[in-house]
Amino acid sequence: MIQDDKLKILIYQWAGQFKSYEIKFERYEKKVDNDVVPYLSKNYSMKDIDIYGNLKWKNKSQLNVNKIGIFTDIEFENLLDDLLYRLIKTKERTEQLKITIDEIINATAPNHLKTNNL
Repeated sequence: MIQDDKLKILIYQWAGQFKSYEIKFERYEKKVDNDVVPYLSKNYSMKDIDIYGNLKWKNKSQLNVNKIGIFTDIEFENLLDDLLYRLIKTKERTEQLKITIDEIINATAPNHLKTNNL
């Protein structure tokens, strides 16, 4: 149905980039779910973390937890390092998607809507 070869290529490119993004994001989420959250649930108070998030607890945990301990633990350092690496790779895929989406918009939009005119 699409006659413009450049547009076909851009859509195909976007589909491949999106699949790559999905894989990177899924790996990031699995890392959080399978490694970071279990580590924190054993070594830190999730309530103390959630006090700053959506749960907005009024009080911190009353349990005695060595909160400084995780900052001297190589396992925690490695978990965060790997998590940040995955986050950066996911961000890179997001930026690639944005560039391709802008190119698709520019290939299909009237001149006054093209992204370089916004």
